[in-house]
Amino acid sequence: METSYIKFIQKSKINYKSYFLYGNEEVLRQDCSELISKNFCSEGYSKLVTFGLDGFDNLEEEILKLSGGSLFQEKLIIKIKHLEGRFPEILKKLIEEDKFNTNDQNVFIIESAQTKLNKTAKWVKALDANLEVINCNKLNIYEEKLWLKNQLSFLPEKYLSVVGSAIHNNFTGNLLMQKNEVSILKLVEDEKIEETIKNYSAMQNHEIFDLENAIICTDFDRARKIINSIRNNNSSVPPLVSWILSKVISSCYGIKSSKGKPNLYDLGIWRDVQSEYMSFSNKIDLNQIDSLANAFLLDKSSKGIHPINSWNVLETIISDLENSLLSN
Repeated sequence: METSYIKFIQKSKINYKSYFLYGNEEVLRQDCSELISKNFCSEGYSKLVTFGLDGFDNLEEEILKLSGGSLFQEKLIIKIKHLEGRFPEILKKLIEEDKFNTNDQNVFIIESAQTKLNKTAKWVKALDANLEVINCNKLNIYEEKLWLKNQLSFLPEKYLSVVGSAIHNNFTGNLLMQKNEVSILKLVEDEKIEETIKNYSAMQNHEIFDLENAIICTDFDRARKIINSIRNNNSSVPPLVSWILSKVISSCYGIKSSKGKPNLYDLGIWRDVQSEYMSFSNKIDLNQIDSLANAFLLDKSSKGIHPINSWNVLETIISDLENSLLSN
């Protein structure tokens, strides 16, 4: 039986012992895998076994051994990861023969980067009949916002709108970046959380997007004017400013390191600024500067994790980018 990621996480009870997670959103596959594992760990399944990271040699032999039961009656969570290439024939064979439902002591979680399933294929029919299949392909905008709201459930209700809108607006379509920002936010010290939320609220205006546009259009004078305006109202660099710097720099690294035509959508670059990003990344030499390290340092500082003079670091990043541009 196949279900969507959103419907699966809304279930009140997890009934199956065997799961097939597929789709191009690795973050969603990981979420499902962690949710299933957590559920069965609470029921006494304490040992984790993983296959596939080093290929699928001897997989059938190992699965048959585990299906026969553990000598010490251990309850096992067995994860099989297929992360690239064609779907392995041995996995198709094991699915067709229903080898993942032979022992109640085992829970199987098969994770695949496949984006589509051929519903007429014999192994897919067996999959649909014997395992719970969870579609982890890209979410629509409404589903993405619902996912982010779940990720931010640790925040008080009154902050959800401000923080959720800020993160989603900056990283629409990029769940990995959104999850990273949520993870960093969880690290903010309790006494800093109020100040951090105020910064989110203050930055929900045009300035953050104007700063991004000024940098990728190489208008560094305008970028400095925007930064000075922000500085007048903030004692330290607000999180969204450090995020936008990280986004610009990491996106340029992504473009430059791509083999062939870069996937700008996956890099979190909006359609209306893609040409500017391509032009900007081609003009600067990121190997000559420490922008990425400084941006990471700035990001930690804005969360209260690493105290530094954040405005000085920000100016260093802007100067490095400008000087790299001028030297080319």
